[in-house]
Amino acid sequence: MKLVEGQLVHHRYRLDRRLAQGGMGEVWKGFDIQLGRIVAIKALRTDTNNVEAKLRRLRAEAHNSANLAHPNIAALFDYYEHDGIGFLIMEYVPSKSLADLYHKEKLWNQLVCFLFLFKQLEVFL
Repeated sequence: MKLVEGQLVHHRYRLDRRLAQGGMGEVWKGFDIQLGRIVAIKALRTDTNNVEAKLRRLRAEAHNSANLAHPNIAALFDYYEHDGIGFLIMEYVPSKSLADLYHKEKLWNQLVCFLFLFKQLEVFL
């Protein structure tokens, strides 16, 4: 199934704009029409190999994220599967991408990126 702007996921989450696409999935800015809030929607890509293995990884990510609560981690609101596609519905955190930060000013942004990654990793320390 190809995801398109305006499409509803789980009769509740509207896909507004694709933010990024990677090897495993794509991330959309969306809207929860039931609660009236902006959300991030991470969707598994089905146009790649090993879809079932990737779906298992996404399920594990949902399970592992379900009870995490930390200011540096986007909250998981919902998990849904349909036609072999898994969807993580998460807190939307508006910001520039790490790539944007890195390329803007090389030396300064390398430091910013390092500090950003370190801040994320301190959650696990």
